[in-house]
Amino acid sequence: MEKSVAELLDTYSISKLKAERIGTPQTKVKLAKYEAGLEEIKNKYPQYDWNFIVQMFIDANSLIWKYEAAIRQGTIDDDPFVVHSRTILVREFNSLRVALGNLVSILVGETDELNVKKDHLSQGSK
Repeated sequence: MEKSVAELLDTYSISKLKAERIGTPQTKVKLAKYEAGLEEIKNKYPQYDWNFIVQMFIDANSLIWKYEAAIRQGTIDDDPFVVHSRTILVREFNSLRVALGNLVSILVGETDELNVKKDHLSQGSK
């Protein structure tokens, strides 16, 4: 696979959620592709509990999906406070995803793949 280990785990977790929740033939085909990549990772780095690590990605992405749906619902309901509070939660869970990906990159020695999640609103020029 052309992706880093962290990217593959993140994408695998999203594909797994889509296959479970949407369940189209396309989502199942994508999941199978990423399952093959996950098996390669497990074989290459057997010293790590990949099921545990993958579950953390699944949990984070599941919560992001939940709150993104809630944001859309809040937008439909025209409730700015709900939209704002849930947007903050999505940002925090995305930061968790990035940190988890960085930890995986460090574990497998892909330190060129480290990412920094920026709060684009607060990163303006000073």
